[in-house]
Amino acid sequence: MKHLTSYIFLIIAFLLLGVNGAAAQEKDCPFKVAVVGDNTDISYDNKVLSIRSSDKVTITGDGSLTDWGIEIESRGRLVVTIEDLNIEREGVPLKIKRRVNFSIIIEGTNRFVSKGSSGTAGIEVESSISLRGGGSLTAIGANGDGKTPGGAGIGGDGGSLIIEGGIIHAEGGAGAPGIGSDGTSLIIQGGIIHAKGGAGAPGIGVSDPKKDMTIQIFGGTVTAIGKNTAPGIDGGASSNYPSIAGNAFVIAIDGTDDKGENPATTQINNHTNGLFILGQQQPDNSIVWDSSALVGDVTLESNAEIPDWAEVTIADGQTFTIADGITLVNNGTLTNNGAFTNNGTLSGTVAGVGSLNIGGKEGFDVFNTDGGATFSYNGTEEVLTISRSGYVLIRGRNKDKAVGCGIVIEQSASIRLTLEDLNIKADKAFVYGDESPGVSRGYSLVLQGTNRLTSINGPGMNLYIEVNFRGTGSLTVTGGNGHAGIKAPSLSFFLENNVFVVAIGGKDAASGIEIRNKFYHNRGLFIHGTQEDDGSFSEQYSKLVGSDFTLGGDAEIPDGATVTIDEGQTFTIDAGVTLTNNGTIENNGIIRNKGTLKGKPVEGTGKLYNVITFNANYSASPVLVEKDFLQGDALPSDIFTRSGYTFQGWYDAPDGGTKVETVTEPQTLYARWKAVPVPEPDPEPAPTIYYTVTLPFVEGAATDPVAGDYDVESWSTFRFYLTLDSAYSESQPIVTTDRGETLVPRTSDGAYLVKYVRTDVEVYIDGIEKNNPVANEPIRTAAPEPEIWSEDACLCIRLPEGLPTSPVRIFTAEGRLLDSFRSTPGLNRRQLPTGIYIVQVGATVRKVAIL
Repeated sequence: MKHLTSYIFLIIAFLLLGVNGAAAQEKDCPFKVAVVGDNTDISYDNKVLSIRSSDKVTITGDGSLTDWGIEIESRGRLVVTIEDLNIEREGVPLKIKRRVNFSIIIEGTNRFVSKGSSGTAGIEVESSISLRGGGSLTAIGANGDGKTPGGAGIGGDGGSLIIEGGIIHAEGGAGAPGIGSDGTSLIIQGGIIHAKGGAGAPGIGVSDPKKDMTIQIFGGTVTAIGKNTAPGIDGGASSNYPSIAGNAFVIAIDGTDDKGENPATTQINNHTNGLFILGQQQPDNSIVWDSSALVGDVTLESNAEIPDWAEVTIADGQTFTIADGITLVNNGTLTNNGAFTNNGTLSGTVAGVGSLNIGGKEGFDVFNTDGGATFSYNGTEEVLTISRSGYVLIRGRNKDKAVGCGIVIEQSASIRLTLEDLNIKADKAFVYGDESPGVSRGYSLVLQGTNRLTSINGPGMNLYIEVNFRGTGSLTVTGGNGHAGIKAPSLSFFLENNVFVVAIGGKDAASGIEIRNKFYHNRGLFIHGTQEDDGSFSEQYSKLVGSDFTLGGDAEIPDGATVTIDEGQTFTIDAGVTLTNNGTIENNGIIRNKGTLKGKPVEGTGKLYNVITFNANYSASPVLVEKDFLQGDALPSDIFTRSGYTFQGWYDAPDGGTKVETVTEPQTLYARWKAVPVPEPDPEPAPTIYYTVTLPFVEGAATDPVAGDYDVESWSTFRFYLTLDSAYSESQPIVTTDRGETLVPRTSDGAYLVKYVRTDVEVYIDGIEKNNPVANEPIRTAAPEPEIWSEDACLCIRLPEGLPTSPVRIFTAEGRLLDSFRSTPGLNRRQLPTGIYIVQVGATVRKVAIL
């Protein structure tokens, strides 16, 4: 019994020791674990935090170094966030156990370093995981030595890895890649990845070249460095991979032997888009450029750097874009023969004959219109340099947004430069030549739209050679303190152009212009002066030259400046152009305003016309018509005519809009038309309808017209005559129709009328009998006749025996057929209403009263 009690106490002690030990390990764990969900198991054993979960789990450290490890096993849709973890240990710092795929979100700064000597990885992946987030992750495998292989930075047996974001640095030990393992797969879609292999291993890929690994790079910035004859990227025996596509930016550096020879070259088996740079690392760790391939149009979506040993060319027809918020550092050579667009930040220089975008969506574009010039943009100093000779267009994207990039045209360059809607504010906004050795050439500057050049230190335009202004646009040039707006040996305004130029010297400047030789003003409007301490403008010169001037770009007359339009001069503000008058306009000539004139009122004795453009506003309308009107003039109504329409007035929109009757401002007006009503055509006459009237053939009588069928127009009257033969002259004809009517001859001419024919009508003629015999005619026994009488409100008809059946017709006294039937030998009875009737039985006719 004592022994049994001792065993029980011993078991309880061990159990308590285990519980207290686990509690102690949980207390000592340097990580904080937060779980959202209810399907998570957490354990602490041998300084390893083990998590089995399908929830949202966050593991947070404080950045302090620890030798605790972490093991994660997914039960389902697990999402793990790691933040500020710093682990160095003999075993595996972070192990992803084989189970269901899941995601790791990288936040803060994280380090996983294996100090073991048995090939342990910094992060061991047995399952399929994806890495993403905005933080950084460093994974370093065990070093290994000549006898024991090192471990991969990120690797494992049978797992697959998808990198979607984050900054990832992975280093492998001896014989192990930075990222990769035999028989696994890697997909890179984003992020910044730097992978370095150990001795004899690639930066990304297999450790055994006879094995295969699927490597697909669709995006992000990837640098892979192989060591000691290993390639930077190695897919091993795979025939289709590695592949590069999308907007990937990939650098592979192949290792060489100790003599700098026999490199194992990275083989990209499928490169459909993106940039690939290949170099070779020498024994002294220097790198020699091998090749670069830019395929397709590429937008850089992750921060990247072109190394100082590399050369990259944007070919003619290609576009390379730095996305908004992205930085490209160019320490090498970047040649642009295609189109370079910088919506982000460029540090370094890009040169070439291709078009450039500087300053992004609100910056400006530089075009080499004939291919002769060369551009070089230093993103660090923010200076665009134009060299050689040719036609160049610099076009701003937002004329109201200044770009901090200066423009320099080399001394020996021969450039015909066009500025369009360009707005620059820089240390030195515009410099042509620098008095360096070289042949100085005449310089032509064409202005289009609205342009502003402002220098902070120096003249707004520092021209070491003669400049000739041309074009129809405007330019305002402002120098820094103590500097003129324009500095040049000589200045010319060409006769055939309409430039509007304002040169403003900075505070304490002697003048708005600094001209060492001659000043020619043969055409256009030129104003120059200086800026006072209070910022106001002090005019030194203002003159409009030429009889007909058209302003082609928005411009501003400074406060303190006076522009005089002399008698005989016409000043036109073009459509879509705004002139802001902050100074004084003395108009003694004509102003034609097709655009917008705002600011202070115009003074002087001249006329200010608003130009109205009239649009006929129908598909086949004639050309537009422009006419000048004074303020308040009534609008004409006879500009256009349109056949079949009446003019309804002028409106400020093609459809709808407001009716305009007097001139208040320059605008385009649209005619409104109303169709003239077309009279309704007379309706087609209804077709004539005919009906058939049938006249019978009667023995002893003749009809006129003769017996037959006759077409009679609907609702008309059919007329016929009846003439008895002499042998039948004593007959009393009874003429009826199948409409039930009895026809009576007209007293005037004896005609019978069938009125209002609206159906087919058949006429019956009865009562035609031969006259009784007279004189010497032989007397024959009278044929038996039917007996006809009334009795007890009935009509009675008796046919003698031997008489055939006869038709019977009963007519009212008005001649309307009341009934008809065939009689049979013997007595026939018909009950009739009280009245007088005419009864016809065969050839016998009697009048009968029914009482």
